[in-house]
Amino acid sequence: MKIGELRTTVKKHSKKELEYIIAELYKLVPKNKKEIYQIDDLIEKPVKTTKVVKQKKIRQIEDIAEDVDIFHDNAIEQNYLIPNTIISKKERPKWRFVVKRLYKEIIEAEKNGNSPLRCGQELQILYETLTYACGYQIFSTYDSFESVGIEQADFFEQTIRIYRHSMSIEDFITKGINLVIDNELNRYTVYSELMEIFISYCQTPDMKELAVKELKRLWEKKNKEVVRGSSWSTNLYDKERKLNNYTEFAFRYYAHLFDFENAIKIYKTKYIEKDKEVKLYILIRLLFKFKEKDLIHNELKVARDIKQRDSLQKMLSFIEKNDSLPKYIG
Repeated sequence: MKIGELRTTVKKHSKKELEYIIAELYKLVPKNKKEIYQIDDLIEKPVKTTKVVKQKKIRQIEDIAEDVDIFHDNAIEQNYLIPNTIISKKERPKWRFVVKRLYKEIIEAEKNGNSPLRCGQELQILYETLTYACGYQIFSTYDSFESVGIEQADFFEQTIRIYRHSMSIEDFITKGINLVIDNELNRYTVYSELMEIFISYCQTPDMKELAVKELKRLWEKKNKEVVRGSSWSTNLYDKERKLNNYTEFAFRYYAHLFDFENAIKIYKTKYIEKDKEVKLYILIRLLFKFKEKDLIHNELKVARDIKQRDSLQKMLSFIEKNDSLPKYIG
């Protein structure tokens, strides 16, 4: 008997007859099958309810890019901050929701087959707009990343993740280094955190060595730049900051290659710091991150002619007494 015939036949029976049929059929169903097919639930609630789920429309990256460009241009022009005829007063505080929506849409677009390179480029525009806001006021907030609700390190990593397999290794390395060094930080992020995230995406020794080579090239290029202008001290500070970040970046790559001889060498020759004790302290902190007890002990002993702060003296004593590193550097 087909389903259509069954329905026609059932309609002819009385309520009492139907109760009898159902009870007899129920007896014939094995207990495990009742559980598998949820027979009890069907008897208790025989009416089928189908929830209509509205399918979320996934936009293509070309359409998203138009909104990214509009947002970026308005942000740089301070249209989310000052009175203007383009963004209404009511809409200006909503910039953070625009960023969050575009951020999610780009990630979703990449997952659904859109060009990873194009998705990375659009995510980079959003990221650099927010980093720009960390140095210049373009929104009515102190911390752009906090306002959006996405940590800078997470935003950076998503951008790097998408870029990873969408360009050559050489271009990827240059892109990652520049994204770390050339952008401002919010109040909760440090350069070393972004460096370590990027290094984790350079999995092979060859990639790490290429990164060191590129960092040395960028260091030399930046070092040759002549600082001029009315903001000489500010520009000089920015130049030295970048040079030191290139140096620390290279140090960390060498450390991940377990080549601490070259790590220490590049730090001592390239890191700019007039105060010898401060320069020593920074080196010890870097070595401490990698738990290099013997190297720390050696560097502190070699630098006995430098008047060291109490925390370094205590560290040397602790190592010599316990043959281990203390929990904290102080």
